[in-house]
Amino acid sequence: MRLASFLRSLCALLVFLAASTPSAVAAPVPSPYTTAAPLTTSPYRTSCAQEITYLTAGGLLNLAGAIKANTNAPPTLADLAKLDVSDLPSYDRPYVDRWNPDLEKLSDVFLASSVAFPAALILLHQDDAKTLTILYAETILLASGGANLSKGISQRCRPFAYGDRAPLRYKLDKDARRSFFSGHAAGISSSLVFAAKVYSDYHPNSRYLSYVWGGAVIGAVAGTWARVETGWHFPSDALAGMLWGGLVGYTVPAFHHPGGGRVSLIPFVQKSERGFIIVGRF
Repeated sequence: MRLASFLRSLCALLVFLAASTPSAVAAPVPSPYTTAAPLTTSPYRTSCAQEITYLTAGGLLNLAGAIKANTNAPPTLADLAKLDVSDLPSYDRPYVDRWNPDLEKLSDVFLASSVAFPAALILLHQDDAKTLTILYAETILLASGGANLSKGISQRCRPFAYGDRAPLRYKLDKDARRSFFSGHAAGISSSLVFAAKVYSDYHPNSRYLSYVWGGAVIGAVAGTWARVETGWHFPSDALAGMLWGGLVGYTVPAFHHPGGGRVSLIPFVQKSERGFIIVGRF
């Protein structure tokens, strides 16, 4: 599964979820999976300017990444011959020349399955479905956009390009230079963390919060590590993707809390040091 086709399918799902929102809002019903009733009002606030900013930023990141990917040249046989394992960080060197197509399919399943959790929350909270759909769309656009732009700029060769196990057609493809950082890891992590954050915001008194967050972390780590074992990413690629996706999945809902989403740039001077401190209000 290519990331582009996954994003197209995801967009179709988001449109369906938004369209399925009932016009009349029913009274909130206590949830059977919490120790207390869920919030009776939405924990999020949206504004036209804020949502346009996030959606535009995500769209521009993806557009810039796509443009960069189209202009990058695929590696040649001469380029492959110049690849030297000693040029890699020591922690990435043991993972060169891996190739596991079956596990690659499993990592695609991880990516597709991760969408089910935000989708389930959107369906469970029908009175706030449009807001959640917008927030999730922003999350996916920003997570994938950051990964795509990073791939286009870094042009890092994938681990399988360093050996002989992978078919030559894969090593001579443009995609062989899109290792850093992992789009799958970013997508899985952003979806699972988004789902855990949204659940926490709607059910702050739930006795299952530790299980929800534990499941999100375990799922993100498992999906991320699968990308390493496939030979498509180094550990540093996968870790960076997971951290980026987790950051986006958490901050997008957090920035939509009432009074949240404010970022301040504060200058400071201390002896010979000068700089700025970025402060975000969640």
